[in-house]
Amino acid sequence: MMRMFNRLTEAELQSCADDPGKDKAFRRLLFGLTFFHSVILERRKFQYLGWNVSYDFNDADFDICKNLLDLYINTYEEIPWESLRYLTSEANYGGRVTDDWDRRLLNVYMNEIYCSETITEDAYSLAEGVDDYIIPGQGSLQFYLEHISSLPSVDEPDVFGQHPNADISSLVQESSQLLATLLSIQPQTSKKETKTKKKKEETGGVKSPQPAAVEDDASTSSLKFCEELRQRIPPLVSHLPGDARTLDMTDEMAPLLTVLLQEAARYNNLLELIVNDLQQLEKGLKGQVVMSVNLEKLLIALNANKIPHSWSDTYPSSKPLASWVIDLTERIKQIQQWAISGAPKVFWLGGLTFPTALLTGLLQQSSRAIGCSVDSLIWSFEISRCLDERDLTTMPPVGEGAYMGGIFLEGCIWDMDKEFLDEAHLMELVSPMPIVHFKPIQMRRKEKRSSYSCPVYYYPNRYGSMHRQSYIITMDLKSGDKSPAHWTKRGVAALLNLGT
Repeated sequence: MMRMFNRLTEAELQSCADDPGKDKAFRRLLFGLTFFHSVILERRKFQYLGWNVSYDFNDADFDICKNLLDLYINTYEEIPWESLRYLTSEANYGGRVTDDWDRRLLNVYMNEIYCSETITEDAYSLAEGVDDYIIPGQGSLQFYLEHISSLPSVDEPDVFGQHPNADISSLVQESSQLLATLLSIQPQTSKKETKTKKKKEETGGVKSPQPAAVEDDASTSSLKFCEELRQRIPPLVSHLPGDARTLDMTDEMAPLLTVLLQEAARYNNLLELIVNDLQQLEKGLKGQVVMSVNLEKLLIALNANKIPHSWSDTYPSSKPLASWVIDLTERIKQIQQWAISGAPKVFWLGGLTFPTALLTGLLQQSSRAIGCSVDSLIWSFEISRCLDERDLTTMPPVGEGAYMGGIFLEGCIWDMDKEFLDEAHLMELVSPMPIVHFKPIQMRRKEKRSSYSCPVYYYPNRYGSMHRQSYIITMDLKSGDKSPAHWTKRGVAALLNLGT
């Protein structure tokens, strides 16, 4: 804020000085615009809790919006709030925004700054619950610079509408990225090469005779690791109900059986790929086949406890390799039990490669039961009081959706007693969501209640990748004592999979 005001001149600040009312409005809204620009820049430090995508907002954006503010206040007797908000947050700053949820955040901030209360209230608060950040009275340019200088030197997360956990979460992510970068720049040199180089230096470049049968410790260790990892890979999914081409599509269970067969096929292809890659790598380490570039990349990834690129094509994950293998085993377990015993009582939605396929299958099943088109159905979300599926005694009837578990909330918690969103506990970065009944209902006008539209993401990387987005669906959750805008600034979202 100090930098932005240092770019202004006294003449720019007094552009509406001929009319006292317009002069007051311009100065107060300009101060609010400066705060808005500073906040959206510094929210980037909160990683995914700040923005789904890190945007390069710059001084040109601020200058254009400042000129717009000057033009609108000088031109109109009454400030056209809707037009001013739209041109600022949607057309100008929003022109850089590629994610719809980030656009919603921009509009939340802009609605709180470009409003009549900004002008009428003497000490209008720019940050909820923080007394220091207010719009000061009128004065010279030096007056505003002195006011900004009096603000705290360290900005608390509350200034950005964030919870203290957001600071902790961002520091954890930064540390992980730093360690990953340090590991990536380490030289890929085996112990044998290091020993040989050291002995050459000791003997003046003359290589001392070494037994040809000396084993490479690093290769032996890698070979043992590959064998152990291959033994931990679960067997292929079996006992499948026929083939997708032979299913009776008039059967009410056909949509879900189709999803089962598709998921089993993807996982079986992944399991075959993993086993084949590990077997080839073992042969390469034993000297039975030539170590190709792909095998070397595979070995480097395994040694760094990372998921090899070819293995991550089936479904995205940000877990390290050790956690990923455990996660894969649990995924295969769900599919295998589904194939043997029928649809589970509670689906682990995050355990599927394409959760949207299951949701579409449930909609198709419901449309057949009700006798309506799929397009006329929408989702309703009934939050249970159960965290464990063993506490549930019944399953939803066919055509009335399914129970979903394994969902986590980031940025807040779900109050089981009051049944609405509440502030997270300190150090609780994510919290488990109770089992949710995803229930298709016929489209109707939404009830007028205070609810937060909570985006559901497949894994912590909310934007996803170029080839596949992370967003799955939007859940309407009761916002409780806080407004939906409060949770928007908190960056609240639901995750189907975690990073650990």
